[in-house]
Amino acid sequence: PFPALLLMPLVPFYGRETPDVLVLALTALVGVWAFHALLARLHGTQDRTRLACATLTFALGTAMHYGAAMGNVWLHAQITATVLQVCALLAAVNGRALAAGLLLGLSVLTRPTTTLAAPFAAWLLWSRREREPEAAGPGPRQWLVLALPIAAAAALHAAYNQARFDSPTDAGYHYILM
Repeated sequence: PFPALLLMPLVPFYGRETPDVLVLALTALVGVWAFHALLARLHGTQDRTRLACATLTFALGTAMHYGAAMGNVWLHAQITATVLQVCALLAAVNGRALAAGLLLGLSVLTRPTTTLAAPFAAWLLWSRREREPEAAGPGPRQWLVLALPIAAAAALHAAYNQARFDSPTDAGYHYILM
């Protein structure tokens, strides 16, 4: 349900003509920026050519490029989930456990399988001391603030599914006509 929340503020102004492609393109641009920042933070900026090539590969070789111009529901979910994951990993690499947890929680409300990114965020928090010896290692509080928003979002998504399909685990994929 989360991608729809991004569009909701525009619907009162534009109605059925809401510029969903514009919202999706802006979302994808945020993702490309966050991916670049994540790589720069992890690997440095000394090799600018490699950084530019990796960023361009993400920008042009994924749904960020072709999907942003299409603007359908499925691509909104795919791109939004990817952007939220990349932003969450960027927050984790910067030692911001709560921001990482909130962003991953929102990604769970976009695509439930994105819960699988949580171990990577935890690893980035944990390995920060290796990259920055002066940084404090994560304690129990940081693990908790990372995990709680994800668990809360998963519970909210289960309640949403229960209300829609009478089952907390039924996300409705089998109802899609393809």
